Amino acid sequence: MSNLNGLVEVTKKISGFDFFTFFITLLAISLATLYLLPILLKLFYHYDDIYDLVNTYKASKFLIKLVNLNYKISYICNLLFVQTLKTIFFNYGDNKNSYSSNIRISAIIIYPIKSVGKGLKLQKWVIDKYGLKYDRQFSLAIKNSNTNYYEALTLKDNVKQSLVEYSLEIDENNLEFFVISYNSKFFFKIPAIMTNEFIKQNGGIEVDVDMWGVKSKALNLQFCLPENFKEIIGLPRDCTLLYSSIGHPVKTCSPKVKKENNKLDYRYSKFQDYYPLLLLSELDLKNLEQKLIENNFFDFKITDYSFRPNLIVDGIDLKPHEEDNWYKFQMINHKNLKEKHLFRTSTKCARCTVPNINFEKDNAKMDKKSPVSKTLSKYRRVDIGSKYNAFFGIYCVNYDDNFEINVGDYIEVLERKVNIFEDPS
Repeated sequence: MSNLNGLVEVTKKISGFDFFTFFITLLAISLATLYLLPILLKLFYHYDDIYDLVNTYKASKFLIKLVNLNYKISYICNLLFVQTLKTIFFNYGDNKNSYSSNIRISAIIIYPIKSVGKGLKLQKWVIDKYGLKYDRQFSLAIKNSNTNYYEALTLKDNVKQSLVEYSLEIDENNLEFFVISYNSKFFFKIPAIMTNEFIKQNGGIEVDVDMWGVKSKALNLQFCLPENFKEIIGLPRDCTLLYSSIGHPVKTCSPKVKKENNKLDYRYSKFQDYYPLLLLSELDLKNLEQKLIENNFFDFKITDYSFRPNLIVDGIDLKPHEEDNWYKFQMINHKNLKEKHLFRTSTKCARCTVPNINFEKDNAKMDKKSPVSKTLSKYRRVDIGSKYNAFFGIYCVNYDDNFEINVGDYIEVLERKVNIFEDPS
C-alpha cells in the first residue's frame, strides 16, 4: 500500500507544479550553457571567435568536443523550446506563404562523365539513391597492369578533358542522351539510361575498379569512345569508358538510410569522390577570388566548375565556409514549403591541384604557379583530421531519394557540428 501511495505522490508532482519547475530549470541551464560556454572558451583561449579557432589544424580534440557540446545544446534548445513556442504562438509550422531562411540553392550542376567538361547547369533536377541523377555515372579509365584494376583518368592527368562540352538531348521516344562535343564539334552521344542492347554493342564486360582506394565493379564500354575523340583531346589509346551500374556503399562519416525494403542501409554512390554530393557557397568563391588578388594572382580566374560542386548556395547572412560546421540540414521546396528533405554533411573536401586549371581559356592548361593551391594553403588548412590539406566545400548525403530540387529552394540548417576529416579509403 505504501508503494502505491508513493507512486501517487510522484505522479502528482510530475503532473503538477514540479513538472513546470523542472521545465523552467532545464531551460535556464540550457540557455546559460548555450551563451556562457562560448564566452568562457574565448576567455580561456584568448581568441576573438571560438568557432574560427576550432576550424584550424591547430585545434585540440578537447576544444572541438566543447564546441560540439555547445552546438548540441543549441540544437536541443531550438528543438524543444524555440520551435515549440513558434508553433504555439505564431502557427509557424503551418505557414505556407513565407519562410525565414535566407539560404537558397543558386546552382545545380551534374558531371555525367567524371572529371570531364564544365558540367551541366540545371534549373531543377532529381536526387536519386546515388545523389544527383546521372551525376558521374561514367568515367574515363585505364587498366593498371600491376593490379588489374581500372583507375580513373582525371583532369590532373589530362587537362584537355576540361574543354569537353555536354548537352542533354531527348529523342522522339522520350529517351535522354548526353551529347559529347569538343570545340563545338559533335563527336558522340551516350544514353543517360543504359539499355542491355547498348551495353552489349559496346562490350559491357564487368571489371574491377579502384577509385582512390575504394573498390567497386563497373561495366567496360570499350567500343563507346571514338578514336578521333581520344586523339583530339589527348587520351591514351587504351583509355576506355566505364559505366557504374550499382556503385559502392558510402560507410565513412555517413548515416544509414531507409532503402526500398524499409531496412536501414548505407547510401551508395557511383564515380563521385566517394560521397554523393558536394556543396559550397558563392561567398566561398568570392572570398577566394579576393584572396587570389591579395596574393598577386591577378590574371587567374576561378569559375563555378573549378571545384566540381554539385550544389552552390547563397544567402544574405552566410559567412565564407560556414558550411564547414553544418551537420544536418533540410532542403525546402520554395514552391511548396511543406515538402522537406533531410541531408547530413559528411566531411570537408580536401583539395587536389584541379582548381589550378583555368577553365575559362580555350586552350586549358594547369597553371604552373599553382595560384589556387598556394592561396588555399594560407587560410584553408582547417581540419585536424588532415593538418596539411587545404579544404574547400563539404560532402553531403541525402536521407531520402527520388525527389526534385530546384534553383531557389531553401536550405535550413538544423544542427551544427565540427566535422573532422576521415579518409574513406
